[in-house]
Amino acid sequence: MEMCENIYDAKFIQRDTDTIKISLNNKEEIYDIVRVYEFSSDRKMMSITVRRDGELFNFAKGADMMIKERLEKTGNEE
Repeated sequence: MEMCENIYDAKFIQRDTDTIKISLNNKEEIYDIVRVYEFSSDRKMMSITVRRDGELFNFAKGADMMIKERLEKTGNEE
């Protein structure tokens, strides 16, 4: 699986029960929602797992230190 290119401009546009529409670098894309991880004070973040063209993606928002910790556990250095 290829690594995703760096995304510098991501914006939430719309969500319904099954899909989410976001803008990545000014290009609108629609993803099917697989699972939503609501914000919790323990995790200090929220995230959503989505599918598009057969590939899974996870978009996360939260405290920098918590996201960095999760990336370090996976070995992802980006």
